[in-house]
This record gives sequence, C-alpha cells and structure tokens, in this order.
Amino acid sequence: MPGPHVFGDGRLGCWFTSSPNFADKLRHRLPLVKTLGVSDAFLPREATLADKQLVRDAELFAALYETPPAGMAAKAYGEQAVADCNRLSLGACELNIEDVADDKLAAFVRAAVHAVRAAKPALRLRVNVVPFKGTFLPADLFASDAQLYVIVQNYLGNMDARVACDEIVRDLVDHGIPWPKVSVMYGAHVGDRGGPRVPALPQIRWRGSIYQDDLLADAGYLG
Repeated sequence: MPGPHVFGDGRLGCWFTSSPNFADKLRHRLPLVKTLGVSDAFLPREATLADKQLVRDAELFAALYETPPAGMAAKAYGEQAVADCNRLSLGACELNIEDVADDKLAAFVRAAVHAVRAAKPALRLRVNVVPFKGTFLPADLFASDAQLYVIVQNYLGNMDARVACDEIVRDLVDHGIPWPKVSVMYGAHVGDRGGPRVPALPQIRWRGSIYQDDLLADAGYLG
C-alpha cells in the first residue's frame, strides 16, 4: 500500500511548466510553493540536472511529468518517459494521457506501462486522466502493480467547471482501482469562459498535485 512517498498520503505536488526563463522562475517559486504545503515539484521534459538541483536545494522532492502523447504510440510514449527519467535520474514520473480516446485508453495504459516496466520495474509511476474514466481504465493493472497510481483532474475542459473530488475518486474506486492508489489533480482556478477565477487551494482534501505554478500566480498565491 502507498506510504510516505511522492504518491502517498500527506503529499502535495506542483507542476512547473517550461518557459524561456524556467530556471529563474523555478528558483523564485520553489520557496513560495513550499509555504503552501507543497512537498513535490513535478518538472517538464525540458528540465535539466541543474533544475533538479534547485528542487533539492529547496528541500522538495523532484519528479517528472510527461505531456500528453498527442498521437504518439503507447510504447514510444513509455520509452520516452524512461529516457527522460534516466537523463534526469528521477525516481517518479507522471504520464498525462488526457488526450487518449476512451475506447483506446485501457490498451494505451497497458502498453505504456509495459514499456516503462521493461526498463524500470520499480519506478513510481502515475497516470493522469480527466474525470470519470474509471470504466475505461485497466483496474487490474493498478491493483497488481505495486508502484502504479492514478490521478484524476478535478476540472472539466479548460478548467471551465470544477468536479467534486468525492465523485471522481468514487468513480475510480467503484471500477476496481484501490482508493490508496487514487490522487486528485487540482486546477488552481476555474471559470475560463468569462466566469470568476476560483482558487483551488482552500478545497484541497485529497493527496495529489496542483496544476500548475503559473495558475497559482494568476490566483494570487505566488508572487
């Protein structure tokens, strides 16, 4: 069962997105997100070993996130994640597969995870999906792989609306994914289509991550 590690209880991550001034942004924001209770910094593929060191200097855990496959084959996507983890020497990775069609989702997850496990049997691995995909995920894989987790976004579309955490967690658990394996991906605000920006931090109830540091800045949490 998950314990006190990057995907376990008592953990809160934050995604840091790449930008031309990424290192400067990372250096400035790491101490700020730590004051919010963030324990883990998820870095993009473009991150460097120097960026990882900045995370460690801030006494946060460094992990990797892969952007959506955008048509890439599952095996190649999994192999890309392995290569990125090896290059940065990271022990945890998140696969964002929000753009895979429902009828292909289970097969894609199996193939991508298999590609990762062929090279890294013990890598902490988490799959990121949009809400209400429980029926389309291979629940047996999450139940049998001790180091495989799932995180579900608590928003719809381009953060147009928030979804209740209890509902999206229950959807996965009801379809056979063990609840200790489930986390929540929090949007830092919602209401993109003319509605008010609603910060997410006061509503955090489950382990998981915040998407992302730029949105935290927009919501007024970071300078």
